Amino acid sequence: MQMLRKVLFYVFVLLYFILCPLTMLYGLGYLFDPKEEKGLVKTGLVYLSSEPPGATVYIGGKKVADKTPTVLRDLVPGQYAVTLSLAGHEDWSRTLSVGPAKATVIEHVLLFPEALKVEKLSEQGYQDLLPVTGDHFFLLVKGETLKDLLVYDWKDESQRPLLPMDSIYSAARVVSTQSVPDSNHLFLKVSLDAQPRYLWLKVGKDESEVEDVTHLFSQTPDRVTWDAAEKNVVFNLRAGGVDRLNLASKSLHPGFAGAVRAFGLSDKHVYFLDGENRLKKGDTEGKYLEEMEFAAALTDIFNEDKVFYRIYTPSEDALLFLGENGRLLMTGHPHAVDRGVRGVEIFKKTERALFWTAEKLGAVDFYLPPDEAGTERPTVQAFYAQGRSIRQAFWVKEGSHVLFNDGDALSLMDAQVPGQAALKKVCEVQQKTAALYLEDSGSVYFLEKGSGYLCKVRLWQKGLIGRLAFKDEEKIAGDEAAPAFRPLSKGRGAL
Repeated sequence: MQMLRKVLFYVFVLLYFILCPLTMLYGLGYLFDPKEEKGLVKTGLVYLSSEPPGATVYIGGKKVADKTPTVLRDLVPGQYAVTLSLAGHEDWSRTLSVGPAKATVIEHVLLFPEALKVEKLSEQGYQDLLPVTGDHFFLLVKGETLKDLLVYDWKDESQRPLLPMDSIYSAARVVSTQSVPDSNHLFLKVSLDAQPRYLWLKVGKDESEVEDVTHLFSQTPDRVTWDAAEKNVVFNLRAGGVDRLNLASKSLHPGFAGAVRAFGLSDKHVYFLDGENRLKKGDTEGKYLEEMEFAAALTDIFNEDKVFYRIYTPSEDALLFLGENGRLLMTGHPHAVDRGVRGVEIFKKTERALFWTAEKLGAVDFYLPPDEAGTERPTVQAFYAQGRSIRQAFWVKEGSHVLFNDGDALSLMDAQVPGQAALKKVCEVQQKTAALYLEDSGSVYFLEKGSGYLCKVRLWQKGLIGRLAFKDEEKIAGDEAAPAFRPLSKGRGAL
C-alpha cells in the first residue's frame, strides 16, 4: 500500500509538471501541434456577425455550438472553410485565413432571402431619378421642365410636385442639375423664355424654396459647389478664379482665390491647389489659409494634364484628386491611382474611398498602421473588373459591401474577404438611370427595367443587428490582437 501511494504521488507530480505548463501556455494562447517543429503554436480567432443574426456556423464542415454573432477561439493558424446558414436564406461560404495572435473579423455578413422582394411604389413610369441625399427625399423626372419634377418622400412613401403649378419657373426647361452629398439643396441651370437662369432650390417636405440667383454671378458659372455643413454659401469656380457667394445676404465676394487647378470642400474647410501648385487649406470665409505638403511628383502630373481636379477628403490630411480626364491621384502616392475614373464615394468613418471606372471597382484605404519605417502609406485595392458600364457605386452596411449600378442591373458585392468578392445580382434597372441607396433604411430605390416604375429592394433589415461586445484590444495569447482582415467598420489591418 505504501509503495502504491509513492507511485501515485510521483505520477501526480509528473502530471503536474506536464499539465501545469500546458495549461499556462493554453491560457496564453498556445496549443500543441505535432505538425509544427517546436510542437507549440500560437492560436488566432475568428469573429463573425450576420444580419439577420442567429445563423448556424460551420467550420471545416463541423457545426459550431454558438450561432452568430460569435467568436471562434483557439484556432491553429491556417485556412478554414466557414459557412453561415439560416433557414429561408442563402448560405454564405468563404475560406478564411487565421494567423497567430490575429483576429479575423468578418462583420455584417448579409444573409439574403432565397428571393429578394421587389416592391413597386408607383403606377407610372419615370425617365430618371435624381438623388437629394441631405434629407428623406429624392426627385423623380417625368420630362424636361421643372413642372415634370416630383419630390418623393421615402419615409412616408408620398410624392408631390417640386414646384406649384402656378410657379413662374414651372415651364422652365432644366439644362443641368448639381448637388453635393448630404445636402438638401440643388443648383439648377434652366432655360426660361430662351434665357439662361440659375436657381438655388431647397427641397422640403411640404414645399420647396426656390430662389433666382442669376444676378449674383458676374460671369457665367462654370462650376458651382458648396459644403453641406455651410448653409447658403456657394463657390463659383470660373476660369480666372474662385468667387464666394453668400446667398443669405445676397453678397458676392469675388477673388476668394485666384485661378485654381483643384478645389474641394469638407466640414467647413476649403482645399485648393493654386496656379503655382501650392496646396492650401483654410476656412470657407478665407480668414486663414495654411499650406499643406504636396508631392513634387504630383506637380508634374498637374502640369502635364492641364485639366481641373475635384478634391475629396477621406480624412483631414488625406486627399484624393479626381480630374475631368478621369485620372485619380492621391497624396502620399507618386503615381495615378487609376485612369478613366467616373466617380468617388467617401466613407469617412474608416477613411476609405470607393472609386469606379466603366469596368472596375476599387478602394483607397488611408486607415492603415505605419510600416516598419513609421510611414503611413495608403493602399489601393481592386474589387471587381468585369463591369460593362458602371454608373454609380455605394458603400453598404458600414462599408462591408459595395452596391453598384452597371448597365441595366444593380449588383451587390461582399468586400470583406480578399480575393473572394462574391457578386449577387439584386435587380434589373432602366438603362442610363440613377439609383439611390439609403444606409439609414438598408433600401435601394430604382426605376424598373422596361416600365420605368419606381421600385424598392431592402438589402438588410434595420433593427435586426446581432453583435457581441468584441473589441480590437481583446487579448489573444497575451498580446494585442491585430485583425488579420481589415474590418471595414473598425480596427486596423490589411484587407
